Amino acid sequence: AQSWRCPAWLRELSQASYWIYLVHLPLVLALQALFKPLALPLALKFAAVLLLTLALAWLSDRYLVRASWLGAWLNGRRRQPLWRPGRMAAP
Repeated sequence: AQSWRCPAWLRELSQASYWIYLVHLPLVLALQALFKPLALPLALKFAAVLLLTLALAWLSDRYLVRASWLGAWLNGRRRQPLWRPGRMAAP
């Protein structure tokens, strides 16, 4: 029987989810203030703020937070799993 494997991008996103949750509100507020004076359709402003918020939060987690002390504090130390599917456990 085949098991479902989570795509790498989805696993990355799930690992960054707590950081994204923490920083999304300030990012949304700042981006809304930037987009407010622009004469663009509301749907376009919404889509831009949504995508930029996700991209900035995800990239900041990947390049600024994950390898720092903040990442260790938020997510705990990363350890190698004792067992992985397809690999036999050591005796």
